[in-house]
Amino acid sequence: MRAGRFTVRSRAPAKIAEALADASARVLRKPGEGAALVFVTGPLRETLPEIAAAIAQVGCPVPVLIAGGGGVLDPDQEILVGEAAAVGLVWDAGRAEALPLDIGVDPDDEEAAREAILRALADRTGRGEPTALLFCRGEEPPEEALDALAEARVTPFLFGGGTSGPHGSAVVMPGSEPVIAANALLIIRGLRPPELRCSPACRLLTPLYAVTEHQGPWVFELDGRPALEVLREAKPSDEELIFTVVAPELGAPTHGGRPELLLRKIEGVAPARGGVLLSVTPPPGSRIALAMRSASAARADLEAIARELLRDTRGSAPCFGVYLMSSMSRGVNLHREGSVDVRILRQRFPNMPWIGLGTAFELGPYAGRPAFHSHTGVLALFTSPS
Repeated sequence: MRAGRFTVRSRAPAKIAEALADASARVLRKPGEGAALVFVTGPLRETLPEIAAAIAQVGCPVPVLIAGGGGVLDPDQEILVGEAAAVGLVWDAGRAEALPLDIGVDPDDEEAAREAILRALADRTGRGEPTALLFCRGEEPPEEALDALAEARVTPFLFGGGTSGPHGSAVVMPGSEPVIAANALLIIRGLRPPELRCSPACRLLTPLYAVTEHQGPWVFELDGRPALEVLREAKPSDEELIFTVVAPELGAPTHGGRPELLLRKIEGVAPARGGVLLSVTPPPGSRIALAMRSASAARADLEAIARELLRDTRGSAPCFGVYLMSSMSRGVNLHREGSVDVRILRQRFPNMPWIGLGTAFELGPYAGRPAFHSHTGVLALFTSPS
């Protein structure tokens, strides 16, 4: 399997289309196999329809999904949202389909949009476990979507994130007119599923406590004590961003000895009952801790994930990667310097083409199923037998 990537720092849609055409000519070998991703940031998010039209005009022979975000990344740099830039990735294996998910749906009807997304995921990915990339426009997923995804019949190899900009995403299928979509899906079959890992940008302030009493998203007891009391004892005095962290039950599979974590906002408290309101209903057996955003912990966790991926994929050749990271809670906004995550990935995968997008929220694995994340980086590593 071959893959190639490109970076364009220009406001001209034609330049992006030309770069994609050049990369496709270098990489693609078999008609009908492969796909392409294009991530754009800065002013290019305003001209996403023109970019899609230019790509359709050059006649890219594979499905293309285009998404706008709060910055883009390549193996050399992190490009911030204030700059006009696009990164692209093309690969030559698998049969792909790019789908707009909001055709005929009122864009202001969140419930209808959520149902359309879940229906498409169940219909298109519920069998056969293909790889799927989902991009949704918005600052965060609706609270109802957090619980609904946990119950939906979808492929475990689903990842993606929240786009930014007025248009969200676009899909370009060969021989068809481009379609602008608030929500879009790329489905890939006949390709080895990627290794998916999530890297939260946080440091735990407490142990992981068992949820011993809750009602929906309201958590009243942790290890038999009032939840609000437990969390108040641990809250630091400074003004760092504080989360609750949800982890699977004790004994659940881990990566490198570290439990999988979901970062969730504290939506409210009930002092009379000692309760804490989360943005999601904790799954049965969950454990909860208090955490704070941490640059050093985020760096160490991504380094550990990169090492583990190299170890876990021995006997395979890394072919290409996709990295989706919180544009507000990672990158330069966290580290106060650019390209920290880029350097980590480049060190571990020096010759692998990959691209990244700054996302409003993330979609990646949790306890064996896809889940919405926040303040997190999601790394998808695609390999082939060596």
